[in-house]
Amino acid sequence: MHGLALARDLKALTATLIVIGSDAAAYAGIADLAVPLAMVDDAAGSADAVLPVQIFAFATAVGRKRNPDAPVNLSKVMIF
Repeated sequence: MHGLALARDLKALTATLIVIGSDAAAYAGIADLAVPLAMVDDAAGSADAVLPVQIFAFATAVGRKRNPDAPVNLSKVMIF
């Protein structure tokens, strides 16, 4: 799984890792918080599920006086 490798890499950079999704249990030993959530089939339902997480991430970055448009340790290209 590429996701598990990415999660391990993020933890190596001392990131706080929250995993939300149908396979969140697979990340239980890596993530700081793993929240199992059944994924919604239609696009509108998926957007509804993701929006609160994006708002949380934005508010956290701003609260820490970080620029959410220029995250640290994140490149524009990911190679798997």
